Amino acid sequence: MLNKIIDIAYILKLKKNPIEPIESRLLSKLKNYHLYEVDGIQMNNEGTIDINLFSILTHRHTNPVSLDITKNFIGMIQHAYSKNYNCVLFLEEDAMFVDVSSSKLKAIELWLNNYMDKWDIFYLGYCNWPFVCSFLVQSNIVKLHNTLLAHSFILNKRGMEKVLNYTEYGKKNMEAHFDKIIGSQIQSFYRYAAFPMISFQSKNPALLQKALDKLNIQLSCKTLCRGNEILSLCIPFLFIVFVIYYIMKWIF
Repeated sequence: MLNKIIDIAYILKLKKNPIEPIESRLLSKLKNYHLYEVDGIQMNNEGTIDINLFSILTHRHTNPVSLDITKNFIGMIQHAYSKNYNCVLFLEEDAMFVDVSSSKLKAIELWLNNYMDKWDIFYLGYCNWPFVCSFLVQSNIVKLHNTLLAHSFILNKRGMEKVLNYTEYGKKNMEAHFDKIIGSQIQSFYRYAAFPMISFQSKNPALLQKALDKLNIQLSCKTLCRGNEILSLCIPFLFIVFVIYYIMKWIF
C-alpha cells in the first residue's frame, strides 16, 4: 500500500489485543512496518457516560481515553521521527484498506513524490467536519481544510516536525483529540487526501457511535465517509454556482 513512497508503517496497537485481525487486514499489504504497542487505559462504565450531542458534533468532548490516544500518537510520531524516516504511514489497529487499482496507487505515489514540498499530511481515510468542503487537485487527490479521523494517514518529515513542534514533543497543546490536532489546530499544515479514499475503520469510532445512538440511526463509518467525500466536493461547487448566479442577476 504505497510502499514505494513510505519508508515504514507504524501501527498503534493495544498490547492486550491479539495480532491476528491486524495480520488479516494490514500486514500482508505493508512492505515494512512497526507495531507500536501501548497499554492503553480503561474507563469504568465508559459506555454509559452521558455525553451531550452538541459536544459530540463539535468534537469538544474529551476523556482520559481520548487524551491517552493523543499521547500515544505523539509518542509514535516522535519515535518515527527519531529514526530519521522521510515518509511514514500511521495506522490505528482497526484500519482496513479497500482494493485499489495499481494505476491509481502509482498516480498517488507520483504526486506525493513530485510535490513533497506542497503537503505535510496525506490522508488515506478521513471525514470533513464541521466544514464539509474539499477541492479536487487532480483526479485522485483532494485538498482538505478541516478533517477528522486518524486511522490512516501519511506524514512526511516536515509534517512530523510540525506536529512535534506544536505539541513541544508531548508537553503542550495535548488537551484535544489527536485527529482534531492534525485536522484543524496546526496552522500552515498542508492537508491532502486520496480520492476516493482507500482506508476505513473496521468498526465505528466510539463518539460517532454515541452520536448515532442518540439520533437512533444505524450507519457505518465507511458509508458516512463515502457520502462525506462526495458532498465535500459538491458543496463548494454549488456555492460558486450560487454566487455567480446572483452576481449575474445583479449585473443584468
